[in-house]
Amino acid sequence: MDNNVGKRVEWLDVAKGMAIILVVLGHSSLPAVLNRYIFAFHMPFFFFASGYTSDFNKYSLEEYICRKAKVLLLPFFIYSVINLILQPYVSDLTYQEYWMHFLLKGWLAVPLWFVPVLFIALLIAKLVFMIENRIMRLVLICLLPSFSAVLKYLDIWLPWNISVVPYASFLIVTANYFKRYYKSSFFDETNYKLLLMIVCMSATFGISYYWKLDLCWNNILPLIPLLVGAIAGSIFLSLSAMLIVKYSKHIKKILVSIGRETYLILAFAEVTIVYLNYYFTLNSAIKYILLIFIVFLLCRIKKVLLRFVKKTNEK
Repeated sequence: MDNNVGKRVEWLDVAKGMAIILVVLGHSSLPAVLNRYIFAFHMPFFFFASGYTSDFNKYSLEEYICRKAKVLLLPFFIYSVINLILQPYVSDLTYQEYWMHFLLKGWLAVPLWFVPVLFIALLIAKLVFMIENRIMRLVLICLLPSFSAVLKYLDIWLPWNISVVPYASFLIVTANYFKRYYKSSFFDETNYKLLLMIVCMSATFGISYYWKLDLCWNNILPLIPLLVGAIAGSIFLSLSAMLIVKYSKHIKKILVSIGRETYLILAFAEVTIVYLNYYFTLNSAIKYILLIFIVFLLCRIKKVLLRFVKKTNEK
């Protein structure tokens, strides 16, 4: 979601495509073991990806805020309004109640909760990297997830999922440091990648077997094991994407297309499923085929609208 303008990282688009598929699957009726495994890293990865693509030294704080507001908050406002129009039709709440619920508490379990959290977490990460004293910066980075952990331990819930922001900032900063090392010769060797993938997948699966991470509700305790699982799972997804880019052009092409539309899928996949469940009785296969078709149409509509806006601005 947080893509650099201009040059794109192919394996990152592939990984985003895989992650958004996992988001959709994670909210389906999978066995509990698989559900916990997916939740262990599917949302953390998007924070990880945003940290990887961010250049915190390129812009001033004011410029950075403006750029992120344009890329993240403007689409969030548009997509939120559309969801707020559609959701009450299949809800027990009235329009007024639904809008007030949104204004006071945010999206909660609707996947769009991720966007304002990402925006604030990126700003915190930017402020962290502005600290010139290296030791102070590293101490603050290490403390970040503990702020969210304390809020969870004290059972303090903040509106708009703000409780999880420090945790998300830690994932963003961690990914930014990871970017500095992934190009080493170690990552050029397929055998080493496979070995690290197995280690990361095993670690995440083992941890998720006993505890479930759910960033939406700031369920991040016990902190250290679930944090290790989130980072290991994000690295596993990244390495998997690198291998797909290298060895499978057809799968790469499909996942890149999906990965470049993660924001739209995040905004409309759930409401589409809710409508399908509300008006139809469908088996899972047909339901998800219809979901793919509807999302494809939405992507085409979005591209047409963007071209229209671009031509209008050029006149």
